[in-house]
Amino acid sequence: MTSLSRCYHHLRKAERPFGVVVGNFDGLHLGHQALLTRCVDVCQDAQLTPLLMTFEPHPRSYFQRLAGVESEPFRLTTLRDKMNLLPSMGINNILAQRFDHHLASMQAEEFVVGVLLGAIGAKSITVGYDFQFGHQRRGNAHILKRIAQKHGVNVDIIEPQRDEMGIEHASTHIRELLHEGKMREATALLSRPYQMSGHVSPGRKLARQLGYPTANIHTLGYLIPQHGVYAGHASVGDDILPAIANIGVKPTIDDDFMPLLEVHLLEGGRDIYQQRLTFKFEHFLRAEKRFGDINELSQQMGKDVAQAKEFFGLSEKPCNPTQTV
Repeated sequence: MTSLSRCYHHLRKAERPFGVVVGNFDGLHLGHQALLTRCVDVCQDAQLTPLLMTFEPHPRSYFQRLAGVESEPFRLTTLRDKMNLLPSMGINNILAQRFDHHLASMQAEEFVVGVLLGAIGAKSITVGYDFQFGHQRRGNAHILKRIAQKHGVNVDIIEPQRDEMGIEHASTHIRELLHEGKMREATALLSRPYQMSGHVSPGRKLARQLGYPTANIHTLGYLIPQHGVYAGHASVGDDILPAIANIGVKPTIDDDFMPLLEVHLLEGGRDIYQQRLTFKFEHFLRAEKRFGDINELSQQMGKDVAQAKEFFGLSEKPCNPTQTV
């Protein structure tokens, strides 16, 4: 079972001391997984308990709000996503430390000695080569190692992980790929399809009237990939179902300011209103487009569904309008 703590002062203790891996871990991509693997291996050898320390809100979001800067959402994974993914990576203890003024103004040595070594009691620490911390980001991985070693604690610094083309496995690069609709490349770096999760909310039911009922998911903080239509799988409860999704501002209908994720289950047959749905973006079908009228949109939706069914190897069957609200 996953154990979540929100402050180092109230960290849930384990039977064994902690070996800590520290970072933002947005995306939990292959580069991050190299850190997690090292932490887990060290903990197994030293009989420690692996603990992942991350920060919520993301420090970037905190400083943007502090400066009054508005920007597009950039998160690849929410805290809930991380909690769902981490157990399969060997991590069952998570400290999602609240990032606030107190933490942002903490000096680098105070963070190492007072938080990591003191409050948490870390007996080993793993970080990435580009880890920065402390007031005005004055601390880095090598400063962390120097301070910790004075107290008898080893720090593993993991060098950048790269693909066969020499491109670093990094959240920034994955965000670029998603903005370009390059799902296959993003999937390779994440080790899984990019996904968004949320509760199904009521909509105007226009898609139902056109014969393609959709589940509406508000994206709330997730990075928005290239606007358009995607094939992928939707998870609802224990079910994993082939689906097609549109993400964008619906320019033919009303040109919403806020992007919306609309998911149509290709095999229908269920009511999923108010349930939590996760959509995995597996294949980009086409970019978002403004159509001349509703009939033209409906015809294109039929073509999109047919293309998605071909992608999944499904036979053509009439959709069941009871699948969503």
